[in-house]
Amino acid sequence: MRLRGLLGLLLVLAVAAFSWWVQQLSRELEQRPDRRHQERVDYYLEGFSVLATDAGGTPRYRLDGRRLEHRVPSDTATMSDPVLRWYPDAGPEVTLRAERAEGSPGGEEVLLAGEVTLNRPAWQDQDRVDARTRNLRVRPAQRTAHTPEPAQAEGERYRIRGRGLALDLNRGTLTLEHEVRGTHAP
Repeated sequence: MRLRGLLGLLLVLAVAAFSWWVQQLSRELEQRPDRRHQERVDYYLEGFSVLATDAGGTPRYRLDGRRLEHRVPSDTATMSDPVLRWYPDAGPEVTLRAERAEGSPGGEEVLLAGEVTLNRPAWQDQDRVDARTRNLRVRPAQRTAHTPEPAQAEGERYRIRGRGLALDLNRGTLTLEHEVRGTHAP
């Protein structure tokens, strides 16, 4: 009987030890992050160039840069030294340059982050446009861009400063929105 009692006690202790070990293992697994859902780079491109065209194959815009990193599972992208060239229906291309950029899922919106420059050569009776601002949100397919940040623009005959910049290539306008000051020579 003593042997049976001793074996029973050993069996209970073994089950208790096994239960404790499973509980500890379970806690460790809960604390360990699930790597399948962590943000990570799934591919990168060096010296990249992306050309977007309309249904007829006419170029609409081109995005170049030094490096692009695509991240999952968020489906976002970060870019170094991006250059966005928009090709309007009429007139010369509009070029935007930034320090870096962040692309939204699907690429519907691109944040040109840090200092941003915009250049458009003179065309017909219009002066050249050279503008500077920061953190410009661009919607490439809609051909619009906006920032609430301070901005300045200049051409051969004018220089303006203000807060908030809106660009609409569909209408061919660049607008400074608030606190606008400037000079103009005829």
